[in-house]
Amino acid sequence: MNLVKLAHKLLDKPVNATIINSSERKIKKHLKNLKNTGDVIKVAFIVQMPEVWDKQRDTYEAMVEDARFDVWLVVVPSFNTKTLKRNDYGYEREYYRNKYPDGQFIDAVDNIGKVINLKDYHFDYVFYERPYDLYLPSKLRSSKVCGFSKVCYIPYSTPDFKVPDPLPIENIYRSLYFGFINSKHRQDAINRYIEQQGLKNRHIIDVGYPILGYCNSIPETDSDKVSIMWGPRWSYDAEMGGSHFVEYMYDFPKLTERFDNLSLIARPHPMTFPEMVRSGKKKKKEVEEYKEYIAKQGVILDKNNMIEDTFKETDILISDLSSILWLFFFTGRPIIYCPCKIKLSPDLQQLVDLMYVAESWEDVSGIIEKLLAGEDEMKEKREEFIKDYFRKYSNPVERIMELIIDDYNKAKE
Repeated sequence: MNLVKLAHKLLDKPVNATIINSSERKIKKHLKNLKNTGDVIKVAFIVQMPEVWDKQRDTYEAMVEDARFDVWLVVVPSFNTKTLKRNDYGYEREYYRNKYPDGQFIDAVDNIGKVINLKDYHFDYVFYERPYDLYLPSKLRSSKVCGFSKVCYIPYSTPDFKVPDPLPIENIYRSLYFGFINSKHRQDAINRYIEQQGLKNRHIIDVGYPILGYCNSIPETDSDKVSIMWGPRWSYDAEMGGSHFVEYMYDFPKLTERFDNLSLIARPHPMTFPEMVRSGKKKKKEVEEYKEYIAKQGVILDKNNMIEDTFKETDILISDLSSILWLFFFTGRPIIYCPCKIKLSPDLQQLVDLMYVAESWEDVSGIIEKLLAGEDEMKEKREEFIKDYFRKYSNPVERIMELIIDDYNKAKE
């Protein structure tokens, strides 16, 4: 078992009673001593991985524009999943400072490697971008911060898998005050676990998924060519969702030989090529040769940090199980889904029922042929589903802000 999988397996297993009770005591003590007096709510977003920032982005930007909030970005160096150690600052600090030149920043680690004490900054609420404390310095972990600030989380991941019972709780939930969840199914499962453990002062609320509104607003492509993106998964482990990378890696570039006027984009998961080498499915030399091959075939190997930037140039998506399915679905454009054996969540199953499911490359090719001929029989059903979704979740960001403001004001009473 590799280090990445082992780390996730350890992080996702049910936490023991001692750890749970420790966080419970910290939260209880903090709330008991809490008395809000200021008119401005001080909020921190702990950021480390630009690739998942889009899930927090809309909430952060809305708060920055609202005079009731004083908002900061606490930038943490990236985490090396191979060595399980913190890296030096690199692209992550550059990314956020370039994106928000007028933003308020705190470097989590100073130039001699010392980690800040977040308690000194007196944040009322602290948002986390991922649920894994292991990736953060100990002083910044949710299990520590819950003792002096209210821990908040907007999931970076989509609810793809059917939630098992008992729930293998992600470690942030033991320290969480506000969980702004993107699934009623997931919300109910977490609340059942919280109730079983006798935890108090946890607010797990299905508010919708802020990023979906952004995806829905992406305009149609204006190119004369039809652009197809392929998103293979990174792991062949059935428990992790499986992949079709090796099976389809040479078929995808050849689509331009069968169909005219196509533009092709390959967007493998960032771990796909390293995992192919690690697992022995491909040698490092073969990976480099493949990259050269698809470049010669005119395939763009996408390197955008934000997947939504690539959606602006994409008409059709071919994908394994991935959060990309959710995001691209809400552009309203067709998806060819390459299925896995994992039981899907009820949330994702609703979307898959409105996608085109391909069990083989022959299926993929046949579906593309129909779509290029204008035969998109799922289009109206997708559009109706999307309308219904936004009728139910009209403004997740506004809902998140309202919940925080109401909660803050109650502590003034």
